[in-house]
Amino acid sequence: MEDHRDELVVIVAGYVADMDDFINSNPGLASRFNRYIRFPDYAPAELLEIFLKFCSSHSYELSDSIHEGLQTIFSREIHVQRQRFSNARYVRNLFERVIEAQAQRVFALENASKSDLQTILPADVEKGLGEPLPADQGQDLSANYEAALKRLNDLAGLGRVKKQVQRLSDFVRIQRARAEAGSKVAAGFSRHLVFTGNPGTGKTVVSRIIADIYFSLGITLSNRIVEVDRAGLVAGYVGQSAIKTREVLESALGGILFIDEAYALAQGDNNNDFGREVIDTLLKTMEDYRDQLVVIVAGYPEPMRNFINSNPGLRSRFNHYIEFDDYGPDDLLAIFESFCRESEYVLDAAARTFLQENLTTLFNGGQTTDNGRFARNVFQRCVEVQANRILHTGEHASKDLNTLTTSDVSEALKEVLTDIPQSSA
Repeated sequence: MEDHRDELVVIVAGYVADMDDFINSNPGLASRFNRYIRFPDYAPAELLEIFLKFCSSHSYELSDSIHEGLQTIFSREIHVQRQRFSNARYVRNLFERVIEAQAQRVFALENASKSDLQTILPADVEKGLGEPLPADQGQDLSANYEAALKRLNDLAGLGRVKKQVQRLSDFVRIQRARAEAGSKVAAGFSRHLVFTGNPGTGKTVVSRIIADIYFSLGITLSNRIVEVDRAGLVAGYVGQSAIKTREVLESALGGILFIDEAYALAQGDNNNDFGREVIDTLLKTMEDYRDQLVVIVAGYPEPMRNFINSNPGLRSRFNHYIEFDDYGPDDLLAIFESFCRESEYVLDAAARTFLQENLTTLFNGGQTTDNGRFARNVFQRCVEVQANRILHTGEHASKDLNTLTTSDVSEALKEVLTDIPQSSA
């Protein structure tokens, strides 16, 4: 640059903080580069304009009804990702995912018109985003809260869970009302949760409802939920688990990270176990982004308590437990009948009585500890048995294809119980 100062122009570019460090690292750089041009992040409206230009340059049309939802998404991502937000590159990547989704949808049409080939629908954008488009900004979020709460209350059983979630929601709503009234609000509220319960008790389903409740209450910026287990966080070599975990955590910013069987991250006393690397990264990210991330850890009751107590950082951040009880016979029957309704089957009266009696006996004998999964397995086996019965007895021409009988239920229970490993006791 010195020897050819009249023949060479050098432009250096990069992130603001990194470039400041680079220029200040050498007096020669600071003396030669004294003209800065700052490139601000794009505003949501500008990002929408970029998206629309991608559409027009590729002969696509985007409905006006999608514009506001996209701007809301852009605004959220700018806030959540901050210096990591890739601006026009983010928009380009989204556009490419959207037109892939549009192509898959149109390909399935029997006779696609020119308009079909060029039109991007809300469903295409939502598939590209991996989440629904936000509701209109003018819509009252209380309606979304009530809808999410109804979904929770419509689940079979889970009496304690429903009460705990309701109390948590009531606390948040009252604190918000106090803030709006100018009163002090309770400090130190932990948004992170510990779910404890046996398999099939609805922990994953409830976590998705919590995501909607938190979003509608303004606790999180979106109802996005990222679901992982140990395998989704732990890598095979030293140092890689931290990178893998950080990527997962960053993908959940603005929403909820749900870690199933979280106790597997603290297996044994081996300090070289990569799960400990995950825990350290998790705790640091929860601190660095405490206003942008909610973490729910879930698993069996006793292992989860041991997991939380294994690290002071975990104890300080996870202090709110929601306990999922095993389903009783009536709950299991209700779950079975919900599967029937979803698939348009019906238990006849005798079959319902027979199933209820057997579920009571099995529950008392400790054979329904898979809970909702047990009910689902019995239902799936039951419809298989019913299909076999109808086809091989020639009843399909005259019999009701939707009815499950006592014989169907009896055979299904026998097969499912045969598949369950017997206790050594």
